Amino acid sequence: MRRAGKSLFSLLLLGLVVVMIGGAVNAAKQTTLTVWDFKYADPNMNPTMVKIDKMFMEKYPNVKINHVAQPDDQYYQILRAAAQANRGPDVVMLHGARGDVYELDPILVKLDKYIKPWRNEIPEDSWKVAATNRDFKKGIKLIPMTSQGFGFYYNKALFKKAGLDPNTPPRDYDEFLAACAKLKAAGIVPITGGLRDFTTNFMFRALAANVYGKDVYGLQTGEQGFANNKAFKKAAEIMVELKDKGCFDPDAASIPYFMDAIDMFAAGKGAIFCGLLSDVGNWKQFSDGLGKDNVGYFPTIN
Repeated sequence: MRRAGKSLFSLLLLGLVVVMIGGAVNAAKQTTLTVWDFKYADPNMNPTMVKIDKMFMEKYPNVKINHVAQPDDQYYQILRAAAQANRGPDVVMLHGARGDVYELDPILVKLDKYIKPWRNEIPEDSWKVAATNRDFKKGIKLIPMTSQGFGFYYNKALFKKAGLDPNTPPRDYDEFLAACAKLKAAGIVPITGGLRDFTTNFMFRALAANVYGKDVYGLQTGEQGFANNKAFKKAAEIMVELKDKGCFDPDAASIPYFMDAIDMFAAGKGAIFCGLLSDVGNWKQFSDGLGKDNVGYFPTIN
């Protein structure tokens, strides 16, 4: 954030910090870099992040890393409030495009000149996501650290119990509705919950991406709007129809996605779940809970 005229470095990545503070490292004065992210408190991630911090401080003894864990469900609200108060961290972890959405873009440092020596190590498609509004002319302000996505996982045993072919997931929306109806008739929750907070949009985004097709990127660039947009309306109508037909867990609106709904699906409480291709809510986690041969996947609903 802006503290004493200092702007925010975006995304925690060793190479980025080395470049940005290279001059300060050799000075006698101790430099402290405050890092915020939403993964540091995760017991699966913390040991690795602590190790990275230690390795960096051993290489640059005049730099101290002050790593602060922030709550995942309030992260961007806290970050924006800190920015507005001209307080906060030096380095942050962000999801792609979240700097634009949460009005953080104006205080992020342009990194183009710093990444030149090693830019070709990362695919240009990833750099495009790191640029403001996906426009290279507006500058790269994030360093890509990982790529992730989402799709639909399903419990093969519950599909079989409901009389569905466990090896053939729904191929279109009609088949998806029919599968939900059979699951519900068998006393099985068709779609596991997790719609309490902003993460509701994982499933909506999976639907919207398919409805919009190649035009979906226009939602970030501004070429596509929401008002009076038939594709956006269609994706919303699908969510409403699924709710009206009782496809969601009846308690879905009160269940947090992280980590409650994820753990519920891994425990067999629900047949279908819009999970992640990430460090949580993934194939490995569901396979550990349900058995690797019992987890199916399909990317979206056509």
